[in-house]
Amino acid sequence: LMIRRPPRSTPKPSSAASDVYKRQCGYLVEEVRKSRLFKNLSRRDQMELSKLSAQLKNMQEEMASLKELLEQLEELRATHHAKATATGIDATQLQTDRWYLTRIEEEAEMVQGRYDFMVAELAPLKAKILAVSYHKKRTEEKAEEFAVSAREKKFDKDLSSLPARSGTKR
Repeated sequence: LMIRRPPRSTPKPSSAASDVYKRQCGYLVEEVRKSRLFKNLSRRDQMELSKLSAQLKNMQEEMASLKELLEQLEELRATHHAKATATGIDATQLQTDRWYLTRIEEEAEMVQGRYDFMVAELAPLKAKILAVSYHKKRTEEKAEEFAVSAREKKFDKDLSSLPARSGTKR
């Protein structure tokens, strides 16, 4: 003897007790859903923070190398200027030295412009890192707040479903 089931296209009727249970658990499900949502937002912020931190590190490394390059160019300029003022240099050598000095100065100017640009870009990047870090902290706090609320409500629900104890002892 087989039990005949209704076709899947027809919805299964729910009992009134089931509806009451669903309503009682609805607020709990909502709290858990909000907690998970905020945890996911926090994870997204963590990923963005790691990207921004890597970008900041790269910028700082590039700025350090640009600063070092500027120092090297300044040394070249100083040593070349000392050689150019020495006596006994013919006109061709003097022209070559001036061209070389001009190239050094142009390179130094370009590197200084790049360094200044990097300095200008550094402040907004740091501000964005602070903003994302603050947002991450707030979303973690909210996630924990909703998780605690869900645990408390579940505890209260479980506590209320326990049978009441009688006041007499034997």
